[in-house]
Amino acid sequence: MASRFGFRGAIRFAFWAYLISQPFQIVQVLTHSLDLSLTMLVLTATLSALCTGPIYGAVPSVVPAHRRAAAMGLYALLANAIGIGFGPPLFGWISDMLTPHFGADALRMSLLVAAILSFWPAVHLFQLQRRFRT
Repeated sequence: MASRFGFRGAIRFAFWAYLISQPFQIVQVLTHSLDLSLTMLVLTATLSALCTGPIYGAVPSVVPAHRRAAAMGLYALLANAIGIGFGPPLFGWISDMLTPHFGADALRMSLLVAAILSFWPAVHLFQLQRRFRT
């Protein structure tokens, strides 16, 4: 659907889907209600997953044809290495550092830091969609 509007439209779609998902993630981390937490988790996961297609579709459109496979491979490698490889150990370490201050809520606070830092990719998506006029 987002590809109907070109590169800029696809990135704009990804930006809004990702941005709208982030407050749900913050509520999910801060609530003490299991039902509300699971509802927010589903909303966050669904909305943030809507970004994947437009971003994977946009990467080849800004790279020369002979470099598209390498660009996609590099994007997939970095996204997964940072998100899956680097993220959990980093926020586990942050949780350990926060344990003296927050006790049993240290993991919650660590996940809150992750939720707040999750706005950073939205900033880059916003800048990217403004840069390209096509």
